[in-house]
Amino acid sequence: MNGATVLQICFAENQHCAAEDCQLTDKQDDKQTADALCALISAALPAAKQTTKWNAPNFSLDDRDMITLNFSPKHGVRVVFHRGAKAVDTRTGNRLVEDKSGRLTWATDQRAYASFANLPAVQNGAAWLANFCTTWADAALHQPI
Repeated sequence: MNGATVLQICFAENQHCAAEDCQLTDKQDDKQTADALCALISAALPAAKQTTKWNAPNFSLDDRDMITLNFSPKHGVRVVFHRGAKAVDTRTGNRLVEDKSGRLTWATDQRAYASFANLPAVQNGAAWLANFCTTWADAALHQPI
């Protein structure tokens, strides 16, 4: 199933993030973008628990935080891939996973983010995001904290 199909199914099933619990920017575009991202992440990781962390949607597996949305006035909505607050950067230059898409900005070896400026950007990156969410979750769950 491609990312666009996943996105269509998510909206047809009326899946949304708890954006009411989030401190979004004033732009309606950001809420739509966040809703679409939450729907995609939930579809890609059906076992993930969605909560609100740092005033934004957060997804965890096995009680380990892994993916959190971040709202940026300059960059739209960021999907932050991390291993939780207790994870320590390896400082080796060896990233947790490799991704040659060019969509990620790496903050450390253990934390990266992808920015989505609007809903069309989510639609264009849906297949990549769905695949990368599962890749990240698999790698993060197999690493000690």
